[in-house]
Amino acid sequence: MPGSISPDATETFHEGILVPPTRIYRAGEFNEEVMRMFLRNSRFPEMVRGDLKAIMASCQLGKRRLEQIVERFGSEALDAAFEEMLEQTAFSLRTALSEKVPDGRYRFSDCLDGDGRNDQSYAVSLTLEKSGEDISLDFTESTNQAKGAINFKMDKSVPANMLGLLLTGEDTSVQMNAGFERALTSVKLREGSIVDPVYPAAVGMRSHTMVRVTGSLLGVLGRATGGQISAASPVYVLYYLRSHDRLRGSYELCIEGLGVGFGARTFADGIDAVYFVAQKNYPVEFAEMEFGVRIEAYRIHKDSGGPGAYRGGAGIIRDVRVIGDEAVLGLRLDNVKYPAWGIKGGHAGRAGRVIVNPGAQDERQLRPMSDQNQLRKGDLLRIMTGGGGGWGHPFDRPEANVRLDVLDGFISSESALTDYGVSLTGDFDIDVEATRELRARKSCDGDMFNHGQGITTKEGLSS
Repeated sequence: MPGSISPDATETFHEGILVPPTRIYRAGEFNEEVMRMFLRNSRFPEMVRGDLKAIMASCQLGKRRLEQIVERFGSEALDAAFEEMLEQTAFSLRTALSEKVPDGRYRFSDCLDGDGRNDQSYAVSLTLEKSGEDISLDFTESTNQAKGAINFKMDKSVPANMLGLLLTGEDTSVQMNAGFERALTSVKLREGSIVDPVYPAAVGMRSHTMVRVTGSLLGVLGRATGGQISAASPVYVLYYLRSHDRLRGSYELCIEGLGVGFGARTFADGIDAVYFVAQKNYPVEFAEMEFGVRIEAYRIHKDSGGPGAYRGGAGIIRDVRVIGDEAVLGLRLDNVKYPAWGIKGGHAGRAGRVIVNPGAQDERQLRPMSDQNQLRKGDLLRIMTGGGGGWGHPFDRPEANVRLDVLDGFISSESALTDYGVSLTGDFDIDVEATRELRARKSCDGDMFNHGQGITTKEGLSS
């Protein structure tokens, strides 16, 4: 950043910020003291050091490349090229909105189960209004900010870029940049709401709300396009296991992100077992090596994907054995009360849950968003994550695909029968006559969204 940061700016940046903006490089000289302080406050200092050095190296390379372009073509040509790139992206989104979204006013709300402090639900409510090239996104009816850490301080560029990705993401010629913001007339937020909280709101679980922003955008587009949009996806799952081993005199902190099932698309099943950031999926070996736990099972959560002509992606099951003397568990699992919705006849995804010592006499189920859960040495922690919503009526799924899903462990024979209308024999062959009879009973009520628990509505969730 050119220029220097004034003392006044650092003081007023935010009263709660302990470390103000600080240069890691000054006049080409690396500030090792700042790096040491930063790493000292990290759980994995060597890993973070490597990541930061790679990021800084890529930034320096980008800087040199831009300087070379300026030397060759001049700064005016570079500015003009950037302007053209932004305008091409804006044009792509305007074109997609013109072709796919009729003029009108569309409203949808996507809900969070709670904030971890109470059982109140929180809604991200969106109204999309379009009149020609006049397009606005209005989030002002979203629920007031929470005391828990689910608040999301959303910049107005975020929903604009999400909308651009949803409508143009399949076109590889479209550049993902700030041009998406130019295509919109306005993005309205309300100060003090869950998507525009007032400092010092807690924001540690903001991803829960960010995913609901995506859900509300999908919802208004589903309403505008007659269901020609992907179904909803649940938010990824985190667990925090703080354990103590007296024999070794050590403390372990295990923080794992677990994958969920993504919503079905208009042309294909949802993706199974995916963690949101960079689509990563931690292998068992990494967790055992870094965190000192024993992973005893890692498999697909059968029947978690929402039934549909295209099935919602399936979540996972992770069995974690406590090998320390004692442990305290924190959980971040949402989409239980409000699972990821299905669309155009597709069913909602099935919720996840967390169980301690499944099948034993002392089996117990934990609150999905909670902390200070006491575990003992030898306890087995089973975390089951949720699946994505389905797209299209399940009876329209090819019978052969349903059979393969049963054989592959994605759905049960019971789900094949009751959700998909496919009867299988003891040898897992399709009972043609029984299946034909079942599927002849197909009923369609015309409702667009299915939110689970047997609730199907045309208007989406209310706030």
